[in-house]
Amino acid sequence: MKAIINTIAVIGLIMLIGCNSGPKPIMYGNENCEYCSMTIMDDKYASEIITTKGKVYTYDSIECMLRSLEFYADDAESILVMDFKNPGTFIDAKAAVFLISPELPSPMGANLTAFKSAEDATESGFKGTLYTWETIRLHIN
Repeated sequence: MKAIINTIAVIGLIMLIGCNSGPKPIMYGNENCEYCSMTIMDDKYASEIITTKGKVYTYDSIECMLRSLEFYADDAESILVMDFKNPGTFIDAKAAVFLISPELPSPMGANLTAFKSAEDATESGFKGTLYTWETIRLHIN
């Protein structure tokens, strides 16, 4: 009986590990953008789409992710962008505030950066236009 319980526990653990739908660590310098195939280099601009099946698509910039979103929107469980104030830290794109500023050139040239809050974006000192998730989607596409 103990062997059966141990076997079930191991199978359950394997299933949990295989169903991880959280963000995937990006291999900067060794991974390519799903949309433009450019090497992902900057931990301030990368983004990810995670599907309901757990597939993770990585992008070198928010603008690439937004342009690719039309292909995955119906199947997207999570849409994540990097918090400019905390490089390497993903935040929910739908709750983020976006800044377009010529003072912050993003990898694909849209000058698009994400912040966790409007306060963070304003306190950054960079001049530009702030957008919500809904408005940046209309602006980029």
